[in-house]
Amino acid sequence: MKAAERAAVKPIVCAGTLDLNEVTCLIARARLYIGVDTGISHFAATTGTPMVALFGPTPTAEWSPWNNDRDLDYDFPKQPGSFRNGHISVLQNAEVHLRENTPFPKMHQPTEAMAAISVDEVVAEADYQLANASVHSPA
Repeated sequence: MKAAERAAVKPIVCAGTLDLNEVTCLIARARLYIGVDTGISHFAATTGTPMVALFGPTPTAEWSPWNNDRDLDYDFPKQPGSFRNGHISVLQNAEVHLRENTPFPKMHQPTEAMAAISVDEVVAEADYQLANASVHSPA
């Protein structure tokens, strides 16, 4: 069953119909963004929308989304694992990441590191971001 079919409120599914600018504008109007380590998550970080980014085999110290509200010299955690940076939460199971990490992770395949992030962790972090976000007023 698709996630959209399980939603309490019927979502608008527009997969493949928006360009990057339109996707970013849509995220900027959202109360919360949840996504995996992709370019879209990096665009989402620029909007100031509270977000939860899920990281599997990718090193967070090198590829975490930037928070535009922080100084450029903000020091990302050097070790893998979950952390918060203002409106950005990054979730990663450090133990599984270290076991699975390779110089060229197979990003197109399911990974143990991604599967090691529980739904409860994602929901808890989403709740945290929604409760602690500064007033996010969409343009």
